Amino acid sequence: MPTTIIENISWIDASSPGGKALAYVLESLRDKLFILRVSPSIEFSNQVISLNENPFDAAAKANEPVNYLKDTTVRDNGFGEKQIVSYDRTLGSIFYRVSQKEVEQTISFVRNTFIEKKNVKNLIKDTIRASMYSGQLANAGTQVIPAHFEQIMIELQEFVTRPEGGDNYYYSIIDDQDPLKKLNLNEEEIKLYNSYVDIKLLELLYSKASEWPLILWDEYYDDGTPATLNWEMVTANLASVYTKSLLYYQDSAKNKIGENSMGRMVP
Repeated sequence: MPTTIIENISWIDASSPGGKALAYVLESLRDKLFILRVSPSIEFSNQVISLNENPFDAAAKANEPVNYLKDTTVRDNGFGEKQIVSYDRTLGSIFYRVSQKEVEQTISFVRNTFIEKKNVKNLIKDTIRASMYSGQLANAGTQVIPAHFEQIMIELQEFVTRPEGGDNYYYSIIDDQDPLKKLNLNEEEIKLYNSYVDIKLLELLYSKASEWPLILWDEYYDDGTPATLNWEMVTANLASVYTKSLLYYQDSAKNKIGENSMGRMVP
């Protein structure tokens, strides 16, 4: 019997609103790729506004929780004074949906690349990587994916562990005459095939999350599906939008770095 004592254990009633919401999130994201988009804190934004590089990109050194916008509210202390209360949790939007049409187009692209390049690994990698500089994704943010291509591929190949029929098992043979079958891919090559599909889908997700004009957390895609898991939970009646803080505003534009305004009630 293990003797390790696990601290900070909490029990959640699966039938409670919180339990249902947690179950929905776990089911939605299990074995899925997703992008978590967070906002930088106002203080950190002011500190780096003069830098030429973008410190908010994925994998950037400054991209860490201490610089993220925290869950903050403004409340009356009972004496007519407003107090800012900040919680140690980050506000973020989760992007995980890719349309079935986009998935099929991505699988087709990777399949054709393997066939055309006759399973020559270097040629396949060069083709997949070069496709990420496409003008169709004219977004500086998407360059994060090709910039960290090698590391992402290593992670994805470890991520692809589900058997045939799983959510990200994209390799399939149509019939005995299928050119892909004639390549006779082994297990490792099939894993590589699936990872190439995943990295292209990850590029699509990153593009959606970082496109400009910014797609908001409570918007919909063209096919009518919610843009983020956050909004999806609201529409499924598993979450609500906290709006109390909207009754207050801070004149951040006039504040100097380090000054702290308590805000005031909007009439």
